[in-house]
Amino acid sequence: MNKILHFFRLPYIWGTFAILIGLILGVSSLAVWLIAGALITFLIFMRVQGEAREETEGALFMGGPAIMIFWIVGFVLSSIIKDLI
Repeated sequence: MNKILHFFRLPYIWGTFAILIGLILGVSSLAVWLIAGALITFLIFMRVQGEAREETEGALFMGGPAIMIFWIVGFVLSSIIKDLI
């Protein structure tokens, strides 16, 4: 269980999921629901994680903003790729 929690502490995991949603689904109703679900899952993960330690709190809290930023990057890249094709 500890390895799974450590896996989800990495903001790149959350960001990878979000950028894939942005690239594949763009800005659609399904994408918004999936991102909302990811953010709720992130909040639940934060609750399960417990109190943050000073040396690791930056990486721990960066997952939530990473979801939003990488989703935006994903659908921007998707739009650029569609325009080029």
